[in-house]
Amino acid sequence: MVLDALKALKGLQSTGEFDIPKGNFPSVRYHPVLRFSRLEDNVYFVSWIIQVLKRLHPIMSAEERTLSQSICDDSRNALIRYRSRYGQVSYNFYRPEEWFPNGTFLHRFRTFQPTDDADDSCMAFRGFSHSKDRASELKAMMLDRANGKGGKYLKRGPEAYRSSRIYNTWIGSKSLFVDMDLSVICNILMFNAIYDLGKTEVDEASLTFLIKAFRKGEHLSASWSISAWYPFTSVILYGMADLLSTGYYPELEVIRSSVLKDLQQVNEKEKPIARLLRSSSLMKLGQRPIADSDIGSISGFLDFNKDFSFGVIPILHPFNGRLAQWMGSFPMFRLLYRCDAQMLAILIEHELLARSVKAQVEGK
Repeated sequence: MVLDALKALKGLQSTGEFDIPKGNFPSVRYHPVLRFSRLEDNVYFVSWIIQVLKRLHPIMSAEERTLSQSICDDSRNALIRYRSRYGQVSYNFYRPEEWFPNGTFLHRFRTFQPTDDADDSCMAFRGFSHSKDRASELKAMMLDRANGKGGKYLKRGPEAYRSSRIYNTWIGSKSLFVDMDLSVICNILMFNAIYDLGKTEVDEASLTFLIKAFRKGEHLSASWSISAWYPFTSVILYGMADLLSTGYYPELEVIRSSVLKDLQQVNEKEKPIARLLRSSSLMKLGQRPIADSDIGSISGFLDFNKDFSFGVIPILHPFNGRLAQWMGSFPMFRLLYRCDAQMLAILIEHELLARSVKAQVEGK
């Protein structure tokens, strides 16, 4: 299954057609209500997929690892296309001046043109190796844009966090509003752990924010408010499990049992792929898998999960008014993403982790 999924993943890697940079993986953004869709490319999915594959190399067979490495090698050239147009170390979700490719509306307005952001930048650094000096430079950028820096504070999300010195999602322009997202902060802290950059006041405040949010259950009851770009429970928990699995932040151990409990509370309405995310998260934290590995054919797996979206674009997010924030929580005001390559990476990760757990059990 793993080798077949890797071959399918390789088959999805762009060779340069449809203006998708060679080595990247195409995705589709779509509207869940109006049902229009657009083919596009971005830095996030290729970086996310590569960081997953690289972490799994130690538990792959020789044949699997060779194929996976070729996928990683071929993707490297795509990354440079998303670097900051101002020569900084940060990355943009889209290529410079190529916002919302193949679109007809959003790319025309500056309000919707995304600046460089911490989420995509940190994922790019996680997926593709950079020097520690470059990583330190990126962290300095993020610290300089943190909430409260220069008198700019959060104007959205729960009131309790608006004065906290937590990381800001946006780092490419000081003129943009300050934004907060729990999943993005998990990603930033993962980047920080991988490059071993230590902890600052902003890191400590961000960890405190995560602990408070999980203790209050806001990741379940108010996911749209604290994680607008990734408002899905399985995705939020997946990011937190990754962070816990590093062992870099002992402060987070106080919520480990809560995270484990939430991971095991499977929602029957969730797509099977969301259960794979929960199951992989549990295995990373030393637990047994809870998902069935029998997924049938790969094409059937992708088709059955075709409505799965790892993250969203909250269209009204740039507007601070209460009405806009309330309206923004409805599907009508979101764009979703389908990325078959990411779904294959999720499947590959789960199958390899399950195989490793099985081997450990049988070896005892």
